[in-house]
This record gives sequence, structure tokens and C-alpha cells, in this order.
Amino acid sequence: LGPEKVDFSCLCVTGFSMGAQAAWDMALAHGSVLAALAPIAACCHWPEDAWNREDEIFPELARLPIRSYSCETDTRGYRERDFRWLAKRRGLSDIPLKKVVR
Repeated sequence: LGPEKVDFSCLCVTGFSMGAQAAWDMALAHGSVLAALAPIAACCHWPEDAWNREDEIFPELARLPIRSYSCETDTRGYRERDFRWLAKRRGLSDIPLKKVVR
């Protein structure tokens, strides 16, 4: 596969649990060419030096639509800190919007 056969701007990446961590990894590396990211029950597993590489990593996530799914009891599937950082870098409010579905 390649750009001549696939329109990468139409690709959305998703996964559940460990697959969602892989989706995050793909977004960190190639988010600027993806259409969207929808991880389910997994937070981003940042590289150890990520905070030293903020300016290198942010462009991959800058315009990528992200919808992250997890439940209240899933304490490892969501890191509010990550979304606050991304919102601030995007110039948005860092106050999270949480929708509870029952």
C-alpha cells in the first residue's frame, strides 16, 4: 500500500485496550496524516523523553480529531493531564467536558 492506492487523510485509527495504545502510538508518529483517532479503554503510553520532545510531537496531534472512550472504573484508560496539555497547546480551554452515559 502507499499514497497512490490509499487516501491516508481518510484513515481513522481505533483500538481497544492494548490495541488502543497502538492507535495512540500511530497518532504520535503519523497523526498529521490521519483523519481521526478513537482509542477505547487505553491512555497514551508516552515515550520516556516525550516531554522533552513536546515541540516535535505536538504537530502530529495538533489538528487530529480525538475521541477517547473509557468508563469511570477504568482508572488506567484515561489521563486527564494528557488532554489538558493537548487542549492548552491547541489554544482551547483545558477544563474537561465529561459526558456520562448510563
